[in-house]
Amino acid sequence: MRGFMIPRMSLRPVVAAAWGRRDIDGFFDDFWKDLALTPLVGAERTVAGFAPRLDVKENDDEYVITVELPGLEEKDFDISLEEDVLTIKGEKKSRYPEDREDYHHLETASGHFERRLRLPEGIDADSVKASFNNGVVSIALPKTEQPQPEVRTIPVSSS
Repeated sequence: MRGFMIPRMSLRPVVAAAWGRRDIDGFFDDFWKDLALTPLVGAERTVAGFAPRLDVKENDDEYVITVELPGLEEKDFDISLEEDVLTIKGEKKSRYPEDREDYHHLETASGHFERRLRLPEGIDADSVKASFNNGVVSIALPKTEQPQPEVRTIPVSSS
């Protein structure tokens, strides 16, 4: 019986790609933050191996943030809203024992994570709701009624 074997390759390109990705992500985060063009700015990344991915969608009534948390349960993470900052934090625990000598290859990530998003003005903080299904959290952030500016007609007289 032949053993399972993974081809040996240099980790140098993998490490370089990971650093490049972080630099590029940081560049775009800073770019959008400085221009203040996006409604959600300042998404902070974790320093641990696991950083959940998220999507932000907007419609007329609300923003919807979808966060992928594969392998987690509701007890493994917390969601909080303080002033205009939404925080999602928790821990993805390793499913493997400390003794890993039987494993030939591991790519799964684990560790503490925290994502923070600065929200735009006009969010109804009392009506924010979150649901969790199949490893995906959906957070609905309803918009508040924005007062419409009063428009007055200015009469023009001829002189």
